Amino acid sequence: MKMGPSNRRQATGDRESANLMHPTRLNILLGLLIALLTTAIYIQVSHHPFLPFDDNGYVTKNAHVQKGLTLENIRWAFKTREMANWHPLTWISHIIDAQMYGLNPSGHHLTNLFFHIFNSLLLFTTLFLMTGIQSASFFTAFLFALHPLHVESVAWVAERKDVLSAFFGIGTLLFYSIYTRSPSLRKYLGTIVIFILGLLSKPTLVSWPFVLLLLDDFPLNRFSKYRWKCLWEKIPFFILSVGSCWMTFLVQRSGGAVRSLEKFSLMARIKNTLVSYMIYIKKMFWPVDLAYFYPHPGNSLPLWEALGAFIVLVIISYGAIQKRRNYPYLLTGWFWFLITLIPVIGLVQVGMQGYADRYTYLPLIGLFMILSWGARDLLSKLSGKFIRKIVVSILYVLILGVMPLVTWGQIKYWESSRSLFERAVHINPQSDLLYFNWGVALSEEGQLKEAIEVYQKTLQLNPGFAKAYNNLGFASYRQGRMSEAIQMYEKALKIKPDFMEAHDNFAAALADLHRFDEALMHYTRALELSPDSASLHNNLGALLIQMNRLESAVSQLQEALRIKPDYLEAHFNLALAFMNLEDLKEASLQYLEVLRLKPDSFQAHYNLGLILVRLNLSRDAKKEFLEALRIKPDDVEVKEAIANIR
Repeated sequence: MKMGPSNRRQATGDRESANLMHPTRLNILLGLLIALLTTAIYIQVSHHPFLPFDDNGYVTKNAHVQKGLTLENIRWAFKTREMANWHPLTWISHIIDAQMYGLNPSGHHLTNLFFHIFNSLLLFTTLFLMTGIQSASFFTAFLFALHPLHVESVAWVAERKDVLSAFFGIGTLLFYSIYTRSPSLRKYLGTIVIFILGLLSKPTLVSWPFVLLLLDDFPLNRFSKYRWKCLWEKIPFFILSVGSCWMTFLVQRSGGAVRSLEKFSLMARIKNTLVSYMIYIKKMFWPVDLAYFYPHPGNSLPLWEALGAFIVLVIISYGAIQKRRNYPYLLTGWFWFLITLIPVIGLVQVGMQGYADRYTYLPLIGLFMILSWGARDLLSKLSGKFIRKIVVSILYVLILGVMPLVTWGQIKYWESSRSLFERAVHINPQSDLLYFNWGVALSEEGQLKEAIEVYQKTLQLNPGFAKAYNNLGFASYRQGRMSEAIQMYEKALKIKPDFMEAHDNFAAALADLHRFDEALMHYTRALELSPDSASLHNNLGALLIQMNRLESAVSQLQEALRIKPDYLEAHFNLALAFMNLEDLKEASLQYLEVLRLKPDSFQAHYNLGLILVRLNLSRDAKKEFLEALRIKPDDVEVKEAIANIR
């Protein structure tokens, strides 16, 4: 049988494959082209803000991350279950960024961009080292760098885990390729170490042992000759993957991210899985109507659509196996795509999305390989230089020209939460969840009137959405519309009686209306539902101060500080409680803690000054009053307090 142009023996045997371990000038120029074009398209993210979803949990409202790189924070990164994920290296990378850039979003975005560019260059280098095929390796890396589906992983600070795990994932392939060229225990162990770092960045790399086996077939051409060796080599990788899967499942289940079968039935998840594969393929070729969130279809997908998707997937898989001998990249690329999507395809449902652009970050490499090597084969079969040049020119125009422009436009949607949510709602106008998230973003930006309108639209789509009633109540509360806020909280609790946040918010509104006994009832119920909530203990303590039940208030506030030692509000409220109890020494200690956490607290300086006056420490009191006056130079009460000091 005559072998096709991509026969595995020929894969590293043409002029493009010379000097594999030493980059040619053209390789360097191609790498620079990828880096410069990617930078030019993505540099706009340096002006983007943090987003009000997930970025807050990872950076802007995470006290541990903001403390910077310390031994204590490194230990926390390995122990925490925040964000319902276990990825300690990702946490450490956010901590390092916070140490370097503080809460300036530009630096955090540029770190994501740096990793994406480096990943693209690393992919180019790895494929060229494995195959020696310069053109196909370049086009695969180019598609990876500039495909619109990858915007989400780069433009969203919270998706650091994608670009960081890809760095170690592709690095694992590079080390493995070096190992297979001249095997040694040191190189093998190095590959395992890089793989472990990848799992510590994001557990989706659990599929990587299968990718290594696929690469053993093509382009490394090892599997047929060293079958058992290839299998034995992967055992440590599989063991590590199983351990990572188990750890991730435990963390996500404890964090409430894994949805129960009652929410999405097994059949609904299987149908969504099959259809999602086809959607990803379609969006790879036609990347339009991209959004940050695609609601899960639940049980609404028709059976015929899922069966049709299954048949197509089986046919393509069969074809890739049948054509393996002449076109081995079909099998490697196709099953790379299928297998690496399994951890995020939704068989075990995490979150409320049906599918997500970010999930394609590594899986699409397989399809990009098929396109790149397939185009190379096709061009080699075209007769005549003229026709080949025309075809190549058209490909360059379409890929080098059009795709970066589409990617540029997609990045623009990420420039604010408003543009991102408006885009998502435009694509999925019947999604109550999208409207709800849009309302959250508007509320956090202080645009309460617009947030209320969006929440009302949410409730038109889903009248039983308890969280929407709660948030609508909170937005009304912030506007001072107390009666409307209370009505909304009552509706939220009627739908969901064990809604802790609604009890908390309802209690705050009642306390403002001096309906203290009712407020106490709701705070008590909220604490029954969430006994380890520092904020609830603090809120209850503040209420008890208002009710003049000072000993009970001290008890609640001390419990809040036991749970969260650096809780600024709790220290302040505890100081106030001790002042009312005439325990001036303890009150002063609490105010000193407040000033340690927030040195420019006007009220803490002023109150501490008042305490020191009563303790006959006039000189120290004057220092505190002067500090308060520095913060608020026109405050009359402070000036009078200074004048009264003898």
